[in-house]
Amino acid sequence: MLKIDKPDIVFISESWLTSRIPSSLLIGDLPYLAVRRDRAKGRGGGTLIIIRDHFHFSIVQSIHDTIECLSIDLLTSSSTFIRLCLVYRPPSYSTSQTETLVECLSDLLSTSSYPIIFVGDFNSDIISSTIPPSEISLHSFVSTSDLTHLIRNPTRNTRCIDWLLASDSSIVHNPSVIPSFPSSDHFGISFSLDSTCLPPSQSLIRDFARANYDAMSTFLEHFDWFTLFSHDPHPEPMYCNFVSVIQHAIDLFVPYHRPKPIVSSYPSHIQNLIRHRNILFSKIHLPSVRPQYEKCSRDLLFQIKKWNQFCEHKKLKNSKDLYRHIRSLTSPKVSIPKELIDSSGTTVSGVLNIANLIASRFASHFTLDDGFLPTIPSHPLTPFLCNVSFLPHEVHKALKQLSPSCSKGHDNIPQIVFRKCAQAISLPLCDIYNISMQSDVAQITSEFTLNTQNPHLDTTVSLEEYLEFIMPYPHTFTCHLIRETTEEDKKGEHTEL
Repeated sequence: MLKIDKPDIVFISESWLTSRIPSSLLIGDLPYLAVRRDRAKGRGGGTLIIIRDHFHFSIVQSIHDTIECLSIDLLTSSSTFIRLCLVYRPPSYSTSQTETLVECLSDLLSTSSYPIIFVGDFNSDIISSTIPPSEISLHSFVSTSDLTHLIRNPTRNTRCIDWLLASDSSIVHNPSVIPSFPSSDHFGISFSLDSTCLPPSQSLIRDFARANYDAMSTFLEHFDWFTLFSHDPHPEPMYCNFVSVIQHAIDLFVPYHRPKPIVSSYPSHIQNLIRHRNILFSKIHLPSVRPQYEKCSRDLLFQIKKWNQFCEHKKLKNSKDLYRHIRSLTSPKVSIPKELIDSSGTTVSGVLNIANLIASRFASHFTLDDGFLPTIPSHPLTPFLCNVSFLPHEVHKALKQLSPSCSKGHDNIPQIVFRKCAQAISLPLCDIYNISMQSDVAQITSEFTLNTQNPHLDTTVSLEEYLEFIMPYPHTFTCHLIRETTEEDKKGEHTEL
């Protein structure tokens, strides 16, 4: 179905999935993501949402662990959200279990300020004239919540037990009953949303070098971050929502381009092994296939190692290729410069003078032992992270120091976007980090890694440049963190981390 029909979103109730079945087995190499909620105890049940991998959404957390309900907030092309909820209500539900389900649905409805859609197998006939006592609370919830039934045709035999409910029926188009799958005894439901993004071509990739960063910054500056963050003011969901907005801005202002085809440098026998291993990986859940996969992996590693040795020996036959190959494997050594410039601007030369200058530089960061023990306060110290705060201009300064790299991080956003739109996103990022500190949860983003280039040491350089060169460790996102003023702080400077 995913290969032929290519739907944007698929809702599956009674998925019968367990932790022993990986999502990769369902998706394979198709451009989809699987969001699932398996039944905790017993067989059967479970809910599954299969969604296009370029859609931006966040999973809605629920406190009702026993209810088989899965919800996501989908970001639309109009910078708004739609809450999509997949529900499975077993036919054996009692009155109390149905009331718990209604409580869960009420929470999802009351916490959403944007349109909401419920879909799934409720095992309750909406076209029947009689309602069983165990289902009265469910039907009462629908009638009192201004939800509209969009499907009233039978979905199993003569009963309509698969529901499609919407708080705003105008956003749902062409709701209809479709033929069932071969393994299902229910008919399916099909509908479309007018605000769902269209999937991009699989042969195109984002061209961040030709993006309209001015328009992207204007869009982000005028975005209502306060309303977005107010839905769930916790660090993790706030950053997930922040990433969703950035991804939407990328969809609007970053064009696509067709990359050049990648030509493999491996010979045909290694490429055949790679294809064979990929086929075995799709069946690795079978006990008889795993040994074959492991053997194929060992053979592949052996053939790749053998091929690399052959290529290396071929390079060594030519003297020019030999030296070029050796230079590519060696890194330049650190050498002591002939001159350094101290903090007053005076040029210092000579090995002894340079050594003394560096020693004094490091000594200035330490305090000599005066022989006295510090006085420990009797009252307990307050948690340090709760007193830490970020300022927007400090976040902006750190963002501007990022390298303009187009490679993507764990959140699928390249560093160049953070750097180019630093002015527009420094304030929402500052809010996220301040809330992180207040909740003792440090929100760490891999993009905030500031790399500096090594200076050329054949000329006169400053002491700071040389120290940075001889200690080339990447330092993470750094700001001056201002603590609340205490009696101890009045005696010294503010703390820097």
